[in-house]
Amino acid sequence: MNPAGNITLAFLGDLTLGCEFATYASRRAVRVPDLFQAVLPLINQADLRVINLEGPIGRAGTPRAGRGAVLWNEESVLELLDRCRPCVVSLANNHTMDFGEPGLERTLRLLSKHGIDAVGAGADAAAANAGRRVQMKGSWVTFFSWTTDEPAVGSVLARAAEAGCGSFLDLERAEAQVRAARAAGDFVCVLLHWGREFFEYPSPEQRHVARRLVGAGAGLIVGHHAHVLQGVERHGTGLILYGVGNFFAPPLRHRNGRPRYQKPVERRFALATIEVAAGCATLAGMTGGRRGRDYVMRLDPGRGVEDEVMRLSGPLQCADYDNFWDGYSTRRQRQLRLERWLETPFRLGLVLSDRIVRSSTAAFLS
Repeated sequence: MNPAGNITLAFLGDLTLGCEFATYASRRAVRVPDLFQAVLPLINQADLRVINLEGPIGRAGTPRAGRGAVLWNEESVLELLDRCRPCVVSLANNHTMDFGEPGLERTLRLLSKHGIDAVGAGADAAAANAGRRVQMKGSWVTFFSWTTDEPAVGSVLARAAEAGCGSFLDLERAEAQVRAARAAGDFVCVLLHWGREFFEYPSPEQRHVARRLVGAGAGLIVGHHAHVLQGVERHGTGLILYGVGNFFAPPLRHRNGRPRYQKPVERRFALATIEVAAGCATLAGMTGGRRGRDYVMRLDPGRGVEDEVMRLSGPLQCADYDNFWDGYSTRRQRQLRLERWLETPFRLGLVLSDRIVRSSTAAFLS
């Protein structure tokens, strides 16, 4: 990598510009760029933006069986991505295949048509696991995007002759790919869709995977899927951001049409700015904000998100992290069960209000 080619990368979490937002936008003639006016200038200060696109663009294909909810993006997501170019879109996640191979094919075609680099999914395992090489300021960066079909995530993984997402489960193969890209002189960034939803700390297994990939030559690991921020640590010459949370996650409906309650934390978002100089990545800053009920993105004042990341990073320095995780995991599962119980009135109210709106709309249209 050319030491003179110092670059800045902006990382955003899960993006789904569809589902219930699509209904809201169609009724109110929402212009997508207007929703992001506060954050786009900040995002675009970087040389390159990296976003995890949750769900295909459009609903071409058959909804994936066995899913509580399926996700998709309206084509208007391309208006947003166009304003973020140059950018890299990560597709290795548990919703990319929610409309099967036709949905993936259409998504890849539209992204290519708009000149947007995509990584992490393809027509077969070779295409899905392949890296995406991008040149900036005389330097080359190779991005890999991988996920897992483990129950807590449930992504559809590509096979030898079957479409799907790239996988890190064959860790030796992943290490070899990272090693080869690094040997070519590239800075290597690995995007991982992993972990447990609403857990603020990575499991020991996640740390093992991340450290193995850093050992193979990855300079930066960035994770998503948990819908919450997680901590940051440096391991050797590599920087690991275990989870950057959501970017834009609208309310969803279950497959039976019932609205899904969305936790307030799911409306939060964070932007991680990474500076790469002389082949070394540094966390230059974290900026946080919230998506309003009107879907407008608003920045939070102050250093709140940076302080939170520092707090979450502390336990990663524990000499006996496995023991910390055992205690935390047990407590967190209890907390989530309690949260679900406390959310019951809100869930019932959401269902009742939805029924009233639907009934009133039906009566008006009749």
